[in-house]
Amino acid sequence: MQRWYRPLLAAVALAALGGAAPDAAPPQPRLTAADYRAVFAAPGDDAVFEDFLAKLPTLSVIQQGATRRYYILEGDLPLSRDAVRAMLYAKSQAEQPVNPTAELVVLQVGGIDQFWPTGKRALTYAVERASFPDAATYQVALAGVRDAATAWTSACPACGLSLTHAVAQDAAPDENAVTFIVTYLPEDSGLLALAFFPNDPVHKRRLYIFPAWSTTTVDRTGILRHELGHVLGYRHEHIRGIAGCENESGEWRPLTPYDKKSVMHYLCGNAGDAKLRLTQSDISGHRQLYRVAG
Repeated sequence: MQRWYRPLLAAVALAALGGAAPDAAPPQPRLTAADYRAVFAAPGDDAVFEDFLAKLPTLSVIQQGATRRYYILEGDLPLSRDAVRAMLYAKSQAEQPVNPTAELVVLQVGGIDQFWPTGKRALTYAVERASFPDAATYQVALAGVRDAATAWTSACPACGLSLTHAVAQDAAPDENAVTFIVTYLPEDSGLLALAFFPNDPVHKRRLYIFPAWSTTTVDRTGILRHELGHVLGYRHEHIRGIAGCENESGEWRPLTPYDKKSVMHYLCGNAGDAKLRLTQSDISGHRQLYRVAG
């Protein structure tokens, strides 16, 4: 299993879970290790970069009144064109980590861990009611996000982290009044869900849910636990050195020994768990990063 989208069947591949790609959808070109080597070797080469972009799924959404196009990297990470290029430049110049198989891993930018610091951990969210097709889907998403949030906050009661549903915002969410907004996008793209990282700008702080989320056989709350892991700053568990998983990139720092059942592990490389539950290793790494002195 690979990503959280259907054309390449990559985070949790739907075909491997009993789903199938839409008949009308053209096959998505697949990124190979050679593509990554080429773009890392020459991130400034426009032809190489354009070829790399052409093999990434895309998503267009309206944010702050403007249509923004994102490239979906690593299955559930939406990046702008400039952000993809910046990440490739950083990766091409980055030193290799000392221990490439040690995970849970946290996102880094310029060598600095990206997570919610002490004093800014009272996170709030709205679930945009009007974006959902019906009341039932809205209620299922509401419960799923609540339970996923509880999993992370209860994993470290002493960390000062909270994820609170701002119910009054659901009718007409204001992105400046909550930390992030959960939004349903009706596009039948095969995507299940997308999230963001703590260092992303306000307009990107959305947790998107797609129609395929409602029908997948992967645990739906588990998918939201995984996505909230990104919101808290965590990269994928299989980011480096796991045979059978696709290449990933960017800066990161290992927190714990590799855990093939981590909530942040895709179903690939004979690893991962369709329940996507926090393991003891996840909890240990989470507590290390979100210690009160952080």
